Amino acid sequence: MVLMISIFLSGIPLWAQQSTFYLETWQASKGEQPALSLDRALSTPSRIGGVYTVGSSYNESGGYYDLLVTRYNLGGTIAYQDTFNLPTPGNIIAGAITTNSSLTELFITGTVYNGSANSYDVLTLKYDINGQVDWYSTYNGIGNGYDGGSSLLVDSDTIYVGGAITDTTGLFGALCIKYHDGGTEVWDRTLTPNNRNLAIGTLSKGSPNELMIGVGAEFNNGTHRVGSAVLATSDGSTLSGFSENSQVDLEEITGFAADADQNLYVTGYSDAAGNGDDIVTVMLDDTLGLVWESIYNGSANSDDRPSSLDIDSLDNVYVGGYATGSNGRDFAVIKYNNSGTQQWAALYDGVSHSDDEAKAVVAGKDGLVYATGSVDTLGQKDYHTRILKASDGTTEWSASFNGLHSKDDEATSISLDGEGGLSVLGKNGLSNGSTEYMLVRYAKKQLTIPPGDGAASPALAFTEQRGQLTDTSGTSVEGVRFYSTGSYPPLYVQNDTLSFVTASVDTSSATPDTLHRVDITFFDSKTSLMSAAGLDKLDNYRNYYLGHIPEGRARVGQYGRVAVTDLYDGINLQMFADESGIVYYFVIEPGGDPNDLKLDFHGQDSLYLKARNLFVGTSLGDFNLPAPKAFQIDSLGQEVSTAWKPEYSIAGSRVSFSSTGSYDSTKVLVVELRREEVVSGSLEDDWITYYGGNAQDVGIDIDVSNTGDIYVLTRSSGYYFPGVGQGIDDLSGSNAVVGKFSQEGEEKWSFYWGGDGTEEPAEMVIDDSDQITVVGETSSDNLLSRFPIANNENLNNSWDGFVFRTNSTGDELLWSSYISGSSTLDRALGVAVDGEGSTYIVGHTSSDIEFPIMDNGNSSAYNQDAFSGVNEGYLLKFDKDLEQVWGTYFGGTGREYFSDIEVDPSSNDIYILGGTGTSTAASGTLPCNVPTGSALGAFPDCNPGSVYYDNTIGIDPNGNIKLDLVLVQFSKEGVLKWSTYLGGGEDDYAYFPSAPPGTIIKSGDISIDGDEIAVVCFSNNGSLFSDHTPGTNPTPFFQLTSAGGPLLFRFENKLLSWSSCFSCGTTEGAFNEYSIDLNGGSLYFSLPYTFSSAKSSLKVWKERQKK
Repeated sequence: MVLMISIFLSGIPLWAQQSTFYLETWQASKGEQPALSLDRALSTPSRIGGVYTVGSSYNESGGYYDLLVTRYNLGGTIAYQDTFNLPTPGNIIAGAITTNSSLTELFITGTVYNGSANSYDVLTLKYDINGQVDWYSTYNGIGNGYDGGSSLLVDSDTIYVGGAITDTTGLFGALCIKYHDGGTEVWDRTLTPNNRNLAIGTLSKGSPNELMIGVGAEFNNGTHRVGSAVLATSDGSTLSGFSENSQVDLEEITGFAADADQNLYVTGYSDAAGNGDDIVTVMLDDTLGLVWESIYNGSANSDDRPSSLDIDSLDNVYVGGYATGSNGRDFAVIKYNNSGTQQWAALYDGVSHSDDEAKAVVAGKDGLVYATGSVDTLGQKDYHTRILKASDGTTEWSASFNGLHSKDDEATSISLDGEGGLSVLGKNGLSNGSTEYMLVRYAKKQLTIPPGDGAASPALAFTEQRGQLTDTSGTSVEGVRFYSTGSYPPLYVQNDTLSFVTASVDTSSATPDTLHRVDITFFDSKTSLMSAAGLDKLDNYRNYYLGHIPEGRARVGQYGRVAVTDLYDGINLQMFADESGIVYYFVIEPGGDPNDLKLDFHGQDSLYLKARNLFVGTSLGDFNLPAPKAFQIDSLGQEVSTAWKPEYSIAGSRVSFSSTGSYDSTKVLVVELRREEVVSGSLEDDWITYYGGNAQDVGIDIDVSNTGDIYVLTRSSGYYFPGVGQGIDDLSGSNAVVGKFSQEGEEKWSFYWGGDGTEEPAEMVIDDSDQITVVGETSSDNLLSRFPIANNENLNNSWDGFVFRTNSTGDELLWSSYISGSSTLDRALGVAVDGEGSTYIVGHTSSDIEFPIMDNGNSSAYNQDAFSGVNEGYLLKFDKDLEQVWGTYFGGTGREYFSDIEVDPSSNDIYILGGTGTSTAASGTLPCNVPTGSALGAFPDCNPGSVYYDNTIGIDPNGNIKLDLVLVQFSKEGVLKWSTYLGGGEDDYAYFPSAPPGTIIKSGDISIDGDEIAVVCFSNNGSLFSDHTPGTNPTPFFQLTSAGGPLLFRFENKLLSWSSCFSCGTTEGAFNEYSIDLNGGSLYFSLPYTFSSAKSSLKVWKERQKK
């Protein structure tokens, strides 16, 4: 299936005159290869800018590998595709492909398993212009062993095949076969010298009557030499017997070529003692005399090896491979002139400074050299392609490509299409461990980028569509290439269509959600040639691990600009992510006609003009395209004014541009649609940024790593691409999103996680390796599973808890699991990671069975395996390898929950904040454990002595039992060390357990700093709690009133040093979330809303709490 995606190109921030771009216009994947030894893929150009690809594809039903042959048209559509095998099928591997001079017929040679009697035979076949097999032929060598074709030469109506066969001694002999165009074998010739393996590396014709074969010879000691022979084209008889050059010994030969004078060019490598392997390249004349030899040793004096070789029309030689430098293997291309003198060596060390390699090199006829291979990106291989100037080796352009599964990808073949573009073929790693062929097409385009845009806005940037965007049924949308959800309304770009989607979506399934899509197409445009591509690639990226794409999508590109090329003759459309909104440029090159521009609208309720703006009416409100203006670009690339003034003109659903005045037809004309810039923030802000799109985005948590990077946890409503017009559906789902920012506010990456339902994240934690772990609740039944907790591979109930973890770069899902048992509602509310890498998760459950309770094997540990109340708090522990090592309920007969957890870094003891409605305490003293006997069902308190301890639950003046907070301490071995009620005579909340499913409200937080503990919660009545304000601290806003508000507690050595209700007396604080932090002796806490009386006091209050 052909998937349209974005481009990769080297961006420059400010643009001027017309420039050359290589735009990734399409990619196509075909054929899966579970056996990595059978993943050889070959490509060659076809006519009119197309490309042929050939490789092995696994036939699952038969258990063998077919030959998969595909011809793609210029636009990426499949002209034909065929799967070939013998009547009695066997594994097929392609060895070489080529075409006739008109590029209409395809010839293939390789090897095929042809039964136990023959083993592997040489296979040669021809495809006609329509993709039909014209003929095929097999050849069985005299030894009935491994025989195969490795090179092809097509000369008019004659086909020559070169390869190797197994002889009767078990060695390989060089084989050459001649076929007529109709498939009739004319002759075959085998060279089988003693004590060496031979295989043909290249075929060339120096005259009509002579065929020169270049041969690689391998000796028993592993040494390789170059040999040749000359055969008569008429009958294959020997005109010049086999001989070899003994002056150059190589460990391996990796590249062969021959020129018109039958000179041979060979590259390989040889051991250079203390320098490791060196690249050796030689030229031999038609008598195998050594003309020149050149050796390349990389800067690290370590292994340097070539992979390929090509020569240009002047017999300059280009070698691709790798050279080892200080950061490992570098992508290397080396040029030698026809005398063997090194002209330049172009080395590229990828962004991860690890192992990179060029696997194929092609000398173009345009003064450029094309090379492709792989680079290491964050520990995984990506395709990497470079275009170099043949004159000096400087980079003209480069691009990397990450396969959809973000596994190891390696390009091995490159084809030039005759249109200035190129196609790169190789293998992409799959999440199941197999590979598939992936072809990536780059088109050469000349574009004028309007000057002066500056840096693109990351908030409005275009995201490439790699399967993460779905329609309203949850099916991935393939037609969309890019989209910007930061703009209003969100903009979706297809090759030939722009789509705008207005939406009314909330997180409740009880209310209907409405989407309204309006499309713009272009009347009488060059639809079949139009292609959308991204420019100005940003440094940040996005990662999607969503239920409908089990393998995930990592490092999805963000682009500041999208260009739609070939809109009309001489006209392209460019869209730029400016801070003011999306800017639209219709760029009209000299010779283009602005009168061609005609925009057809589909799905709108109305079109009208107001103040020169074009308004588009929808069922969810109107949006507008800004008033048009025009300017021109002079020969220096500068913007100049023009007397030509455009205006919108509406005729039914078609909009064009009427105009007054004239313009200079020798200059580029630009029609610009730009909104007025809106300035936000204040001079007092270090920086401020929006994070999210036009759907509902809710901030949940924020944290700072040891390196100073900022991490933000949010809940984001999903984006959907509906059909044209209005649609009503239940689209109440949301995803958990983690975003990483630098200290300067630059977004580095975002990580999207979720399924087909609603994800409500509760908390995240960043460990010492900068891995991020998130917990919450979900209603999705298709979450991705990575190291799932036992019996938690699938959604068990209406709402389950969840946990997921991503790596420090956000491009890999390390852990993903449900957390649930038999009940209808299980929630994970808090998470912490200790210094040993163990992970603790807390929450509450009403599951009395099937919940992941696990005795940790320590007889002194708290292991409550019986469910005894309405809801139980729970604590789960996992080791650094994500194996569960402990799981316990915690509570009595009432309603309990654990909502927050912190680890004391000095002891790895864990402190938990929660709540209880169990009215009777067990009055436990050390050693504390699960209440039994007469205390069965009581609250498991624990008084170690000399600490704050309360074993009485809150009771209001009317004698009603209320909800209290609880503070609990465990050792890392699971021993209960401290457990106490904490609260007053009204309900006190660290979390609101009565909140409906899909809504987590944590009003409590706990922080640890040395021997101090701080707690914040919400109380319904601050006057019913004791105010602890030691000393004579003049703080009039330390008030305890009958209204609710945030309660703050501070403990030293587990003794309560003070507590207070901050700005009680206002009802604004109810059912909101608070955060608290102890740091360096100061106490900080955040409010999710505005207290009018507290705003001016907060800073003073914070400073007064310094020790």
